[in-house]
Amino acid sequence: MTNNRLTLRHLLGAVFIASVFLLALCKIEDTDTWMHLSLGRLIWELKGFPSHETLVYTSLDKPFSYSSWLFGLIYYLSYLAGGYYGVILLKAFTVSTAFYILLRDSLRPHRNYVVSVAVLTFVVFMARHRFVERPDTFMAVFLPFSIFSLNAFLYDNKKYIYVLPLIHMLWANSHSSVVLMVVPFLAFLMGGIIQRYLSEKGIFSCAQYSSVSQLKVVLTIFAVSFAATLISPYAISQYSFGSQFLASSWFKQEISELRPPTWAMMKLPFIVTPIVFLSFFFNRKRVSVFHLFLVAPFAVLQFTAVRFVFLFGIVSGPVVARNVSSFVAARPWGGLSQRRWIEVAATISVLAVCSLTVLNIGPFAARSKAFGFGVNYDMAFMTVPEKALQYMDRRGITGRMFNTFHYGGYINWRDFPKRTVFIDPRGYMEAELLEKTGRAPGNPLVFGELANRYGFESCLISYPAVSKADVETTGNQLLFQNAGWALVYWDDVSLVYLKKGGKYDSVVRQDEYRFVNPAGGTLGLKFVITDPLMREGTIRELERNIRETGSSKAYEYLGHIFGEMRRYDEAVALLKKALDSRYANRHSIYYELAFAYYGLGRTAESIECCQKSLASGEDANGLYLLSMAYIQRGDYARAVKHLERASALEPARQDFYPILMDTYARLGRTDKLEKARGAYEKARKQAQAESHFNEGVNAYFRGSLELAAAELEKAIEIDPNSPSAYSNLGYVFFDKGNYAEAMECQKKALALDRNYANAHYGLALIYRNLGDNEEAKRHWQEYLRIEPSGYYTRRAEEGLKGLK
Repeated sequence: MTNNRLTLRHLLGAVFIASVFLLALCKIEDTDTWMHLSLGRLIWELKGFPSHETLVYTSLDKPFSYSSWLFGLIYYLSYLAGGYYGVILLKAFTVSTAFYILLRDSLRPHRNYVVSVAVLTFVVFMARHRFVERPDTFMAVFLPFSIFSLNAFLYDNKKYIYVLPLIHMLWANSHSSVVLMVVPFLAFLMGGIIQRYLSEKGIFSCAQYSSVSQLKVVLTIFAVSFAATLISPYAISQYSFGSQFLASSWFKQEISELRPPTWAMMKLPFIVTPIVFLSFFFNRKRVSVFHLFLVAPFAVLQFTAVRFVFLFGIVSGPVVARNVSSFVAARPWGGLSQRRWIEVAATISVLAVCSLTVLNIGPFAARSKAFGFGVNYDMAFMTVPEKALQYMDRRGITGRMFNTFHYGGYINWRDFPKRTVFIDPRGYMEAELLEKTGRAPGNPLVFGELANRYGFESCLISYPAVSKADVETTGNQLLFQNAGWALVYWDDVSLVYLKKGGKYDSVVRQDEYRFVNPAGGTLGLKFVITDPLMREGTIRELERNIRETGSSKAYEYLGHIFGEMRRYDEAVALLKKALDSRYANRHSIYYELAFAYYGLGRTAESIECCQKSLASGEDANGLYLLSMAYIQRGDYARAVKHLERASALEPARQDFYPILMDTYARLGRTDKLEKARGAYEKARKQAQAESHFNEGVNAYFRGSLELAAAELEKAIEIDPNSPSAYSNLGYVFFDKGNYAEAMECQKKALALDRNYANAHYGLALIYRNLGDNEEAKRHWQEYLRIEPSGYYTRRAEEGLKGLK
């Protein structure tokens, strides 16, 4: 019976580790993979480090910097051995090794396999998004092994800790996270001393406490390990690498996982953290101060950046398993037969969960993970502009190029030295140049400055994040409002621009898109639909793009234009083809289909498509169209509900109210009819004010300050409750040097909305120029409280630093 039970326990553990291995057998999806492979290849080919930066031409005057060199080299060797199969197998082996160590650690001292596997299964899904080809996977082995070794020394006097100096030397050369190796040592030393004191004084019983000789050994190993980490090309400086990224507002803006988690963004840390500390409460009679001190720093760390949430999971998982196992061990939980059936059920459950997850059909399924080998283009499209690079190959476009931050690693891996990049995911350049890199695609002056300075004549970028307001105010020219550059290629992933009049001018003459700007979406097309010449030119270019790239965007945009031209059958055919693409914007395409079906009088299909569009995100246009479809059917009661919701989302939209008032009249709702008339009149005035506001803002950016002031004053006259109009007028007066009037406008904006961030920024500028640094500081701090990220956030931080 005992042997059978041991075999079953071992089977449960083996099934768990095998499941982790299978879950880690997922295709490449991560930006940094390409960077690590290309840098590993560079080190292998040179048989050492280059004397200066080689891959990024903007940093050729800098010393070579790559703190994860050993990781990159090992991964490149795995690529040489087996291609992408070798890379992915190495990742899976590393991840499963990490969880094998976590399992071994969580079993000490109670050896409760069911509890340990149950807790660690949750940790697997907490950390699964980090099953990628990054140095984090090596850290996920080194850190748990450090904790496991200390636990083994504490509980069983095992001597694994004597290999820690070697482990930490490898860690130091694989990832700058080696700074975390300090935490387990300090937790053991501090926790051991306190735990020993509490137990000897009889204050309460501790689970286990270390002897004086054990503390001395750990202190010695700590000192030797620290010295071993300095055996690295970067010595002590590697301990500050991570903090440099976390301190950079630019990186926090560009890399979302460097931002602190919020409840809306990520609920997991807010739920898991109380559970972890609750496990200490339930095990309070046998509490481990060492483990409490161990998890506490990682609990805090996870709230500094999303990147560290998984780290809290792998550190706290074995601790929670140990606490729960200790709690269970003190209570009867059935005889041998009952325990055996529990272990059988646990084994089957692990197999079932793993199988469903690998097949992406279970509750833990994730689109970001694709089981198998190769590249997951569904997720890696942001980092793999392969079709655009194939176009550049066909046209002979080589040499220096401007590129999106995330593209640099892949371009280096695929094309260096045929093509060289402006930036790669290391972001290895001065803060000022980083700022200009982000601003350049939308600012022709900045872009022109960089092009002149570095001599690039091609540009490969991803689609920018564009708001509806941007499209409505700037029209179809959202990107590269610069007559010196031409859009020559675009697909669902990226855009290629070439300099006019340069060495690729023949390509520009052949391939330039003169009418279409795909970054503007369907909203940007409203500026070309009303002009017959522009419309026909746009149609030709969209048809060409469909032939050349099969872009989902091209199908969608052409379908939109045909829908507006009342060529509804053609629109439906095109939009259905757009849905076939893995890059399809289903929210937008289903709306366009609903509009075309509505035009054809196919009401049921229009309603169905509206509902599918709204299922992925509610918006006023979709609700309005859905209400019109119900009106077409004669169902006014349902129509009015969606009309009310649409007008609540966008109360300034004039076109909603005539239909809403007519529907109220049909339903005999006279009370609501009068209220709608009042809202319509208010919306009409707001539309007038908004028109003057937009004219004023556009005049301001053209440098026409007098016209800008006149238009903004008209906007305020119509709508005196607009903080944005007052604040923008304040900026006009500021640029004219009228600080008193500027200050008055900004204060009026804050009187209307005390959290209007732009007014605080404007007041900070005014007070700084007047020499009142205390007030400037206060308003910049308020701005940063309201707007914690973005370009002007970084400018505000720079302004604060500049105050004396």
